[in-house]
Amino acid sequence: MDKIGEVIGPKGKVINTITQETGADIAVDDDGAQGIVTIGAVEAWRMEDAKARILAIVSPPWSTSVPPTWAAWSTSPSSVPS
Repeated sequence: MDKIGEVIGPKGKVINTITQETGADIAVDDDGAQGIVTIGAVEAWRMEDAKARILAIVSPPWSTSVPPTWAAWSTSPSSVPS
């Protein structure tokens, strides 16, 4: 399974758990060559918590793989221009 698949988990279980436990909004996009994880939260600590959990999956300390590209903001996703 690729790293983005590990973040999503079977039937979205992993990403849904991270979202529920941190309160952050998480979006994952995978174009086949590069995975992009976008995290949004009103409170920055929620975003950082979600990011740390995802990094632990995609780039554990013993890994030499490159983590996905990060696009993150610390305001409500609905207030961020597209």
